[in-house]
Amino acid sequence: MQELNSERREYFRINDNILLDYLSLTEIDVEAMGESITSFNDSNDQQCIKLNLVQSSFKSLIDQVDQSESLISNAVSTIDTHLNILRHAIQHEHIDFENTKEIEANLSGGGIACLIPEKIPVGTAVEVKVQLRPSGIKVHAVTRVISCREIKTAPQNTPFYLRLKFTHLHDGDRALLVEHAESKIVD
Repeated sequence: MQELNSERREYFRINDNILLDYLSLTEIDVEAMGESITSFNDSNDQQCIKLNLVQSSFKSLIDQVDQSESLISNAVSTIDTHLNILRHAIQHEHIDFENTKEIEANLSGGGIACLIPEKIPVGTAVEVKVQLRPSGIKVHAVTRVISCREIKTAPQNTPFYLRLKFTHLHDGDRALLVEHAESKIVD
């Protein structure tokens, strides 16, 4: 545990009950999958194209908002959050989240850690599909194993503590993860 406590944290970390599915990837798959996750431009779907245009236009407006006007800034931030939720729903509607299993995990906007049944080598790329509770928000990401070690006191069916760092995660999904973690801290 000292190893975990001494590590610098970029984001709030929480222990949470989530749904998770993971799969080791080959290096060939990493870049293609990572690009499709981080960019929302690969789809020919009309909804995606229209939402991309709105988000792009809105981003330039956000950049122009005078931060001294807190009411306007809050309104713009709220609209941006709503656009992000829409993007999230459209982007994830075609991803299969049916093989997820309920687990306890340590979660943040920077990564995830949990107990798993098998050892995965450090440096391995891993695709993860996470569903947050109770919101049902789904996150799809590519990660890298930063540690996977056996814990003698862990349950026999999940003896390995896996620590993953997000390497390919859409900025909007990262914002939703951070928001989720902050909401759990406040509760």
